[in-house]
Amino acid sequence: MKKFSLSILMMLFILSAHLASAQNTNSACDDKNKNDKKEKPEIGKAERLKKMIPDLTEDQLAKIKQISLAHKKSVQETRNLLREKEAHLETLQTKENPSMADINKTIDEIGALRTQMHKSSAQHRQDVRNLLTSAQKLAFDKIKPGEMMREGRKEGTENGKGGRPQKDHPKGGRE
Repeated sequence: MKKFSLSILMMLFILSAHLASAQNTNSACDDKNKNDKKEKPEIGKAERLKKMIPDLTEDQLAKIKQISLAHKKSVQETRNLLREKEAHLETLQTKENPSMADINKTIDEIGALRTQMHKSSAQHRQDVRNLLTSAQKLAFDKIKPGEMMREGRKEGTENGKGGRPQKDHPKGGRE
């Protein structure tokens, strides 16, 4: 009986030592990841713009920021309305006796809001474009809508992971 108790005690000791060493290894990895993030701060939109558009002046950058802020504020209200309409549509579709007239009306409202957002984005893009020189416009026109956001995700996360996979990403995406 003593031998059996002693062997169980030894096994518990070995197991606890193993778990303790595993925790130390994980905390060392966590510390390393924290240090990596400190060394490589997230690059902001302004820095990405400077990389993508040649010879961008501080004045142009300030005007672009101002235009972008106004655009974000206007789109935010529309986006919130869109989310409300989408939630309402889901409610309508899951009713016991759904009304197709109400469903179709809500779908039309959602379509109108999306169209409004697309038009606002196109106007924003043209407003920014009007601030640029001819050479800068060539570089800006090569930037696809939404590419600035994708670039931010790539630089702001480890190895570009996080967010939806992109079509042009080598490890998959939408086809």
